[in-house]
Amino acid sequence: MDKNLFSKIDRHYDRVRTENQKRLEERRAQVYRDLPMIKELEDGIRDKGFQGVFQGIQGASTQGAIGDIEAMGAMKREILSQAGLGPDYLDPIYTCPFCKDTGYLEDGSRCDCLKQLLAKDLYEMSNLDRVLARENFDHFNLDVFSKTISPDEGISPYENMTSILRKVQVFLKNFPKDNGENLLFYGGTGLGKTFLSNCIAKDLLDQNYTVIYQTAFSLVDILERKKFQKDSSKDLNLAYKLLFTSDLLIIDDLGTEVTNQFTNAELFNIINTRMLGGKKLLISTNLALHEIQNVYSDRIFSRMMQSFIPIHFFGEDLRFRT
Repeated sequence: MDKNLFSKIDRHYDRVRTENQKRLEERRAQVYRDLPMIKELEDGIRDKGFQGVFQGIQGASTQGAIGDIEAMGAMKREILSQAGLGPDYLDPIYTCPFCKDTGYLEDGSRCDCLKQLLAKDLYEMSNLDRVLARENFDHFNLDVFSKTISPDEGISPYENMTSILRKVQVFLKNFPKDNGENLLFYGGTGLGKTFLSNCIAKDLLDQNYTVIYQTAFSLVDILERKKFQKDSSKDLNLAYKLLFTSDLLIIDDLGTEVTNQFTNAELFNIINTRMLGGKKLLISTNLALHEIQNVYSDRIFSRMMQSFIPIHFFGEDLRFRT
C-alpha cells in the first residue's frame, strides 16, 4: 500500500478548492465590471455584518443590521437574476456540493466522492487502472469464443458467453437495488472470468460506484496483517474497511489462497456482513461448485448458494488461442 495515499487525496482536494476559488474570483471580477451595483451591495453587507458584531458585543440589538443585510442580499440576488446569471452566481463553487470539496460530510463520515477517489487510487496502486483501459466492454469480443457445441453442456461457449453477458447486464442495471443479487463466476482457467470481472469494475467505476478488487491471496494478506501483525496504518485500515463497505467487492481466484479456520471465518464474516448491509459481491474461482463445498465451510457454501447467481464458464483456454 502507498503510504502517501491520504496525502495525495488531500492534495487533490486542495487543487479542486483552489481551482473553484479562482473561477469564483473570475466571476466576481466580471460581475463587478458589468454590474458595479453588486460590489456596492456586497460592501454594504460586509459593513453591516461588522456593525452587527459590534452591536452584539455591546449588548445592543442586532435586528436592524440583520434586516439590512437580508434586504441587500435580496437585492443582490434580484440584480443577478435580471442579468441572466442566476441568484447564486457569486456563491461559493463546489465540485461536490455534499462535502463542499473536503471529502467529509458534516457527521465526519467519508463522502462518496472521497470513497471513489480512494477506490480509484487503490486500483492504480495495483496497476489495475492500466488493465481496465483495455479490459472493458468496449474491447469485449464475443467472436473469440468457439461456436462448436460442447457435448457436456449442450450449447457452445459462444452461446454460453452471450447468455452470461445478458445476466451481467441485468446485474449492472439492477446494481443500486438491494436485491441480494451477487455473482459467482466459476470454471477453468483462461475462459474470460477475470476479463469480464474487470469489465464490470470499469462500468461501475465510471458510474462513480466504489469498486474494490482483491485476489484471494491479497485478501488473506490484508486479513492476516490486520489480525496478527497489529498493523494500524491508515492505508491498511482503509483497505480492510473497504472489504466490508465498498459498493462492489471483487474477489478473484478464490481457492488459490491458503485456507484454514481463520481464513474461512474471515471470509464468511466479509460475505455475511456485506449481505446484511446490501453490498454487492463478485467472486471468481477456478473451482467447481462441489470443490467450493469441499474447500470451504458449509456456512460459506450455503451463503453462496442462497445469495449468489452461479455462472459457469466453459470452453478452451483463450490464453493459448492464436
